[in-house]
Amino acid sequence: MFVSRVSLGSACLAHDSDDLWYRATVVELLDEGQYHIMFDFSQREAKLDANQIFPLHGTVFHSFTQLSLPVSCCICILRNFDRVYH
Repeated sequence: MFVSRVSLGSACLAHDSDDLWYRATVVELLDEGQYHIMFDFSQREAKLDANQIFPLHGTVFHSFTQLSLPVSCCICILRNFDRVYH
């Protein structure tokens, strides 16, 4: 089992209720290996277990979290591509 190694204020990928992973920020460290996070795209908050959080520090994604650009997204369509779930 993967154990998350995140700290207060760190950027992470967080597993959401739709079974997808989104960029988030740790806003509070809770008891018993749980974290209070805020999803960057929606400002929605959640309480997640350590195995539902992946730290971005030290990864290729870390450089993106350090940019001073606003968090944004756009809808796009990929032709001839089936949706992939992991």
